[in-house]
Amino acid sequence: MLYLYLTVQMFFLQKSEPVIHLLHSVLVSQLRDLFVRFVKPTAILSCSKLHHIDFTSPCNHLEDSELFVGHDVAEYISNCTQQLALHQFYVSVRQFYVVACSYMVKRYPFIRTVEECCSSKHCRKKQARFCFCEVLC
Repeated sequence: MLYLYLTVQMFFLQKSEPVIHLLHSVLVSQLRDLFVRFVKPTAILSCSKLHHIDFTSPCNHLEDSELFVGHDVAEYISNCTQQLALHQFYVSVRQFYVVACSYMVKRYPFIRTVEECCSSKHCRKKQARFCFCEVLC
């Protein structure tokens, strides 16, 4: 969770120009990046809004062999000759992804907000400071 927080903080606080119009797309992109690691593509494509996906349902989760665990871990698992508790490992991986996505859906502003309004084509053509006046007035 700290990684997600720091990523957003660094991206938006380290810019010299206003970038609020990018916030919504960055948040959606982060959520999508997590979903593709453990949610079936059919579940992702079936929802029009990314934050409405039922990612907690086991029937929407990828099979153990398809879960993203990183290259080094996948290589270790395939090359390991000793018996591993893989079932518990994959349960923990899914639990991690579900907790991370639950946090994002709960805390991030995925509903239509000023950030989403500012990410429209109309506002991208103008500076963000003017966009706020138009959206809020």
